[in-house]
Amino acid sequence: MTRSPAPLSGVLAKSQALAKPVNQRLTQLFSKPFHKPFTKPLGLGRLLSGALLSGAIGAGPLALGAIAAPTDGGDHWSRSCLAALAERRWLPLNSAGQFQPDEPATPEDLARLLNQAVPEGPPIVRTSKDNEPLRRDRAIAMIMTRLGWTDNAADPRAGTLLRQTFEDGERVEFPVRPAVAAAVRAGKVVSYPNPRRLEPERSVTRGEAAAFLCQALNDRLETPATDAFTPFVARPPETRGAWLTNIDSDILFDRDRLRQALENLKAANFNTVYITVWNGGYTLYPSDVAERASGQRIDPHPGLQGRDILAEAIAEGRRLGLAVVPWLEFGLMAPANSELARRNPGWIAQRRDGSNRFQYGRDTRVWLNPGHPDVQKFMTDLVDELAARYPVDGIQFDDHFAYPVELGYDPTTLAQYALERDGQTPPDLATDPDWMRWRSGRLTQLMGQIQQTLKAKRSTAIMSLSPNPQPFAYSTSLQSWSDWVGRGWIDELIVQIYREDPALFEAELLDRDLQIASYKIPVSVGILTGLKVKPMPIDRVATQVQLVRQKQLAGVSFFFYESLWNLTSENRERRQQTIRRLFFNPAFRSNR
Repeated sequence: MTRSPAPLSGVLAKSQALAKPVNQRLTQLFSKPFHKPFTKPLGLGRLLSGALLSGAIGAGPLALGAIAAPTDGGDHWSRSCLAALAERRWLPLNSAGQFQPDEPATPEDLARLLNQAVPEGPPIVRTSKDNEPLRRDRAIAMIMTRLGWTDNAADPRAGTLLRQTFEDGERVEFPVRPAVAAAVRAGKVVSYPNPRRLEPERSVTRGEAAAFLCQALNDRLETPATDAFTPFVARPPETRGAWLTNIDSDILFDRDRLRQALENLKAANFNTVYITVWNGGYTLYPSDVAERASGQRIDPHPGLQGRDILAEAIAEGRRLGLAVVPWLEFGLMAPANSELARRNPGWIAQRRDGSNRFQYGRDTRVWLNPGHPDVQKFMTDLVDELAARYPVDGIQFDDHFAYPVELGYDPTTLAQYALERDGQTPPDLATDPDWMRWRSGRLTQLMGQIQQTLKAKRSTAIMSLSPNPQPFAYSTSLQSWSDWVGRGWIDELIVQIYREDPALFEAELLDRDLQIASYKIPVSVGILTGLKVKPMPIDRVATQVQLVRQKQLAGVSFFFYESLWNLTSENRERRQQTIRRLFFNPAFRSNR
């Protein structure tokens, strides 16, 4: 039978009487100043006199002198917290030594306790519902507001963060979303047994309130009060990706090396792998589509024969808990001497003078015309094949899903333009604004077809895109990804910001189109960890990761795996340790 709660005033009076005998012990326990945003330490006597949030919520008469854990807390999931609070005589128990951790709390109880426990905090707003059961989201908000951890009451990303963190985050009441989001960012929300479910509308219990308080003060409780909470702490999602390519890397050419690479990433708390499947005019998996277009079923490299690296990667990814996203690395680009280009000359886009080749270092490339019907069918067929044959987590294109601005003067494009523009010919100036918009529309049309193909075949797979910043992407490659995001076609954006100067890197993070997109979908940042001919210091990488986090973006992906800790003159172990410190705790990826 549930015991009747004692008047709160009696509990507080008795807890005040306990303050003096244990003040010396508390001084030792709380010798460090409080974490910001407190401006000064709370008075210990005043703090104790509040009985703290974790106790006194209708708990009944206090058992004076009792310091053991409550008799009804031994099997409770918050028992380590309850024991720590009882040890400090902060936890009021009834005459039977019970705390009743599963009983509900009310706003009135919580308001009185917070006023006593945190007397210097902002005033608590009172309502006509103060004696009704208190929702969990409102309890968290009251605590966070009183503790001063809600710096921005109009946090525009609060709703997005909650939806990505919790399966039921949409049900958090709108007025308290900034406070609950602040609690999540600070690692102060404990949700047992499933940290992905908040159950915001459910009444908070005394045991949960105790857990909230212990977690809020976990850097002050010098006991294992919250150690057992670690699996139940709600953490913001963070995409932690790495690109695996066959350029300057041989890990894809050996099953054991591929497996070891994925295990290395998992050990460093990565959660996503973007593995190339379309590169150099070849697929790196056995493809009927590629065979029809080029005569080659798979890249002829000896290390790929008799294998299916995508199937291997997906199987290992499932075992390790890594998302595996096939990456069509070459997009609409192909080697000029490839069988694909040789067999399909009409697919190649041209400049005004009829030329079509681009020199990138020692490599000569051509670009497929995104408006050509056969090119559109080839690209959508590749996506359809991948989504139908493999249980992919998504499909990714990048900055090579592009239409270089000087192109568009091939016969197919000229005929299409004339048909739509009453027989007109395009402007001679490739950067004419209207001509750019028209050709960009062809690329947009193809992206729409690809997205529809993917979702029709595998509705849960994400459409991932990793472009350059929007102004550069459009002016050089006619890629209007901000429009694609606005149309709802892109589920994940990873903007490549390969800048060495910290000021330039940070300026790109504040780009208008990037920021607008980040309110709609998870937006991460591609960070360069080095190239074969250009190593990147790991300290610079770490600084860039922290800048991304400061801007509250969805995560990072590193280009590329080999340069994380192999293609570098820096100490390999030091680079690995730096990455592990950055990704100290596991995190699930941002994908909603």
